[in-house]
Formats: sequence, C-alpha cells, structure tokens
Amino acid sequence: NLEFEFASPLPLTVGSICNFQIKVDLDNGASTYTLNAAVKNLAFRPTKRVILEENTGMGCQNCPLGHLALEFLEKTYKDQFIPLAYHTYTGDQLESGMTDYAQYFLGLSAAPTAIIQRNPIVSSPMVSYTENGVTDYTFHSREENAWLDLVSKEFTTDAEAELSIGGAYNEETGKITVDYVLTSALDVNNANIGLLCVVTEDGLAGFQSNAFYTTTDTDLGEWQKGGSYAKSTVYPYIFNDVARALYPANAYNGQTGLIPTTLRANEQYAGTITLDLAMDAPFVKNVNNCKLTLIALDAN
Repeated sequence: NLEFEFASPLPLTVGSICNFQIKVDLDNGASTYTLNAAVKNLAFRPTKRVILEENTGMGCQNCPLGHLALEFLEKTYKDQFIPLAYHTYTGDQLESGMTDYAQYFLGLSAAPTAIIQRNPIVSSPMVSYTENGVTDYTFHSREENAWLDLVSKEFTTDAEAELSIGGAYNEETGKITVDYVLTSALDVNNANIGLLCVVTEDGLAGFQSNAFYTTTDTDLGEWQKGGSYAKSTVYPYIFNDVARALYPANAYNGQTGLIPTTLRANEQYAGTITLDLAMDAPFVKNVNNCKLTLIALDAN
C-alpha cells in the first residue's frame, strides 16, 4: 500500500520548494515506512563553492598531510574550493585568537582535522593502509570520509544561493569594506542568515614538523624521503590561507539582520560590511597578502 502526500501544490513553480512524504504500508499495516523529502525547483543554478575549515599547527608532525590534501583539492577544484587554516596547535606562532572557535565551537580538537561546509563530521586529510608490511598513504578512504571524499560529495549537490563579494582597503582610514550581493535561487520564508567574515593571510614564514621524512610514498610528495622537505623540521616553510580574524569576532554563526527574513528567487540583496584592520584583525602582518571569505550561514 503506497501513499503520497504533498505539502505544496503541483506542478512546481520556479523558485519553489515542494515538501512531500511517501508512506509505505506492508502486510496490511503491520510495517509502516515513511520518507520525508523535498524537491527544490531552483530559479537558476548558483556557483557551488565548498569551504574547508582546518585545525593545524607548526609543531604538528602529521600536519604535512593537511598541506598535501589542501594542495590537491585546490588543484582539483580551483577557486570553487576555499581552505581556511586555523593555527591552534600547542604554542603555534600563528595562533590568531582562533582556539575557542576551532577547537571548541567547530570541535577540531586534533590536528590535522577539518570540517567541510559546516558539516559536523570531523575528518582527516589522508589515510594510510598497511598490507603485507607496506604502508600506503592515500587521499581517498575506503569509508569515503577523507577530505577529498567529502568535498567531492559536496560538489554533487546544488547551492541554493549565489553570494558575490568585492573588497577594498583604505590605507588612510585603516578600514576594509566588503560589498556583498546575495541572490537566492529559491523563495524562502523565515530565513535567519548570518554573514561571517574570515580574513586569511598568505606568505607567512615559520617552521613545520614532519613525521614522514623517512617514509617513501608517492602521495607524500616533497615531504617523503628524498623530497625537498625531507627533514624532521622544515624551516623556513611558507604558510598560506592562515585565518587571522573572524568578524564578528564572537558571533560564530555570523552577523544577522543584514539579509531579510523573506527571500524571493532571483532578487538581489546587497549591502556593505566594514572592518577596522587594527581593531578587528590585529594579527594581520601584511594586508596586501590578505584575502577575505564571506560565509552565509543558517543562523538557526
């Protein structure tokens, strides 16, 4: 006995969400199964971008695995992949006040680990399998829960809004302005969207501990035995995508009230966010090496 129940009128209109339920009764009602799902009829197909937030550190011997995975993902997905690296490992010289956010709010107590697209699954960059006494490192895990697996899975689903930004820095005022435009592909009621800015910096010099300098494995790249980083401590090592500031600093689900609670498909919602470099991003060493990521979050 199969029963369909639709919470929205059919046929679907552009920009609408149709919630439906499928009930299956077997053996005259002895067993009942219910599936709740939705069909989202996007008004357009937004550009999908995937954000990976990583916990890392200079003194972390396994963190070269994170560097390797990020390089692989950036080569694969280009600018649709956005890495944000939080240096919170014990005593890290690039710690920028992110420990509470990364370790306690995101749950990244170990390094190198990450969450992807704010999914609560804490994942590792690479895995290793030992067979017949031979250990092999790989970007894919058999359980499909390594970074590459999860990022690839995210790209199989559509984004529901397009978020574009433009940034500028005024040397005289010390202000960073971020102009944003959000365009929803769906009609949405009772939205509660928070906008979170993350300032990252490239070209930061430091050292990197390396546990793999005596290991031979192609996927370990320059960190393996015989590679240019084949040392227990690599110095100098240049770090990129290092998170230096969150704005708002203590609103981890972003600043709400900037985006209306009622959104209509194809309509643009624009505004400007202003940061004071000295007050809001005091750890930045060179603003010319900085990038800014703006994340639209469901604050509910």
